[in-house]
Amino acid sequence: GRGFLLGDEGGGAVLGRALLSEALRAEDGFAPMTPLLQDVLTELGGVDGVISFGLRAKPVEFGSFAPRIVESADPAAISIFDAAVAQIRDMIGMLQQGRDLPVIFLGGLGGHYAKRLAGLWDIRAPLGNGLDGALFLARQEG
Repeated sequence: GRGFLLGDEGGGAVLGRALLSEALRAEDGFAPMTPLLQDVLTELGGVDGVISFGLRAKPVEFGSFAPRIVESADPAAISIFDAAVAQIRDMIGMLQQGRDLPVIFLGGLGGHYAKRLAGLWDIRAPLGNGLDGALFLARQEG
């Protein structure tokens, strides 16, 4: 949706931000420490490093953590991705409003969401990418 700060539910940057937030919570004792969370803390130089990263990083840099979330058996990764999948499921369900519209997932995480939500709707492969869609719309308006 509305960009990294105010939306973008299910996007890689939002998943990465959630991972860093959970690492800080675990370090403070408010969540269980897991191997992935400890790795992230160590990699970024502890709490101060995570905070420094968070203050300067661009969405793509937060997004660089997403593959570690969607491909991991770490309990924190599973929890973060489960929450994202539930949020996307609820949003699609609301948009469907009882209809059976086809659903298409785009982006680097699209296949991961499609796999987790298979069977709920008619999930189809994209016919192109975002640029293809923009060009199609421009030609229709043209």
